[in-house]
Amino acid sequence: MIIESEIDIAAPPTKVWRTLSEFGGYPRWHPHWEIDGVPIRGASVYIRIGSNPEKRLRVRARVIGMAPGEEIAFQSGPFFARSYEYFHLERSARGTLLRHTNKITGLAALQFKFKAEREKLIRIYSFRLDALSKYVTTSTPLRAVTRARPRTRI
Repeated sequence: MIIESEIDIAAPPTKVWRTLSEFGGYPRWHPHWEIDGVPIRGASVYIRIGSNPEKRLRVRARVIGMAPGEEIAFQSGPFFARSYEYFHLERSARGTLLRHTNKITGLAALQFKFKAEREKLIRIYSFRLDALSKYVTTSTPLRAVTRARPRTRI
């Protein structure tokens, strides 16, 4: 199963590329990922995935694509439930056209055969691309949503 999304960002490809390739900076803009490792093709990295920073799942991944200013790609998951995630950058009239593609194979793909699950994943990807665009164009870091007051039980 393949899910594709794209966004036209009002920033040059070099700036978008720098943001995507600085793994340590992901918590500043990415709502669901933290990456530990070096941005070198073939390198093993660890991606912590989840919407709650305290309870993120740690996944081992490999950098399978690293072309400065053009592409960054990851492969994660075991052979029976693998994900190939690609970020392709192209110059556009506005700045940068970023195409995101996720190819999910094996058992993991079965979950997204259901329309509701697939649409949920598409919304998540759209949110991530919007967060990247906002960060690159305004340097505004992502802020965690917190309650104004603690939750009380009665």
